[in-house]
Amino acid sequence: MAQTVTSVRERAARRKGGPSSTEDPIALEIHKLDNNVPNSLRHGELIPTSDKLPPPFDFERLTRFMAWGLLMAPLQFTWFKVLSRNFPIKTGAAAAGSSSMVPALKRVACDQLVFAPVGMFSFFVPITFFLSFLSTYILPLPSA
Repeated sequence: MAQTVTSVRERAARRKGGPSSTEDPIALEIHKLDNNVPNSLRHGELIPTSDKLPPPFDFERLTRFMAWGLLMAPLQFTWFKVLSRNFPIKTGAAAAGSSSMVPALKRVACDQLVFAPVGMFSFFVPITFFLSFLSTYILPLPSA
């Protein structure tokens, strides 16, 4: 919900005419809601009038993160199956009298010591490479 309100705020503030534009009924409703809030509860307007606005939506960034997630999901799924097989947590009647805390802590320790460095490397290197590659060769930024 917060992201939706922020998105509506940003869109309304960036439009000509601001949040009271009759072309945007959602922003108009949020602006009306702001006027209904008692002054004692108001810590700022729901739609800001200042120049401090969030950055516009970055579709390239979303695509990079989405691609990384799609490529890493099978690897992570396999890794968690390996952890489950090597450090089983007993459930039901087999768990009577035994603690599941030790295998869980072993899973966490193994995950953090073995897979976390791999995950960090496989996140930062491709993201940095593609960001650099795209900005240099595919989408060069206009010089100011």
